[in-house]
Amino acid sequence: MAARSQVKHLQESVICSICLASFNDPVILIKCGHNFCRSCITQYCTESETSPWYLCPQCREAFREGEFQANRELRNVIEIAKNIPEPRGKKVCEKHEELLKLFCEVDQTLICLVFRESHSNKDHSLLPVEEAALHYKEQIQRHLESLKKERDEILSYKSSGENTSQELLVGAVLTQRQNVHWDVIDTLLSLTEEEQ
Repeated sequence: MAARSQVKHLQESVICSICLASFNDPVILIKCGHNFCRSCITQYCTESETSPWYLCPQCREAFREGEFQANRELRNVIEIAKNIPEPRGKKVCEKHEELLKLFCEVDQTLICLVFRESHSNKDHSLLPVEEAALHYKEQIQRHLESLKKERDEILSYKSSGENTSQELLVGAVLTQRQNVHWDVIDTLLSLTEEEQ
């Protein structure tokens, strides 16, 4: 059991938090030490409107584009993790000693084909494990896209709000200058009228 959880922990630790897949050309952010795929963090910077400063997607630490470097050690760990065989019995039903090939959407558990018979009288939706994994990965991707879109909209509103504030400030300064200008003209006119 301990080996199973250690392998699972190792496999989870080589997942990019942006694309949710195994790291591809991993880089480390110099300031905070978080790792991402080079293409993921580059795309994140490209899509962000906070240039030249960006916030780490994990801890929100500020960094500049290019303030990351290749993480060769992590790349080596990924290669090792890819070659670790699944621990024996990982995908086997403890009760029936059959492979866990189905996913019950209601119970949110993996079940074997023998166990399916006890589920047949229930109105539970069963999917092949691969199909369920793909379905949930697509759901996560859609949710991630929605969150990215929402973040971009917030950044856009923030940016346009800052621009509007600046425009209002410039307009107020110009109006004030015009008022001072007219006051000076009025004073000059009144002085010239008094001289005549």
